[in-house]
Amino acid sequence: MLHRRSFRRFVRLDCQVVRERDLRTIGDLALDLSTEGMLVRGTDRVLTGEEVIVSFRPPRSNRLIDAMGTIARVVHGRRPTDRQGFALGVEF
Repeated sequence: MLHRRSFRRFVRLDCQVVRERDLRTIGDLALDLSTEGMLVRGTDRVLTGEEVIVSFRPPRSNRLIDAMGTIARVVHGRRPTDRQGFALGVEF
């Protein structure tokens, strides 16, 4: 059985995920959020292990959060259980 280190919360937050090496936007919508990372709708191909910069505004807040992260997972959206389609797991 899989045990998570932190609780994930379903969200729909505009965000910007930028690949650090070429400053290309690779994600634009947070699908879930935790203290450890987020799942983001992907807009461009990326490899696991790549460093990224994430910017978003948390729910019920006026603060803009900027964080460094690493691509921990790429969901290609091919399985029937991949309801979100192409997505990126970002670990903070």
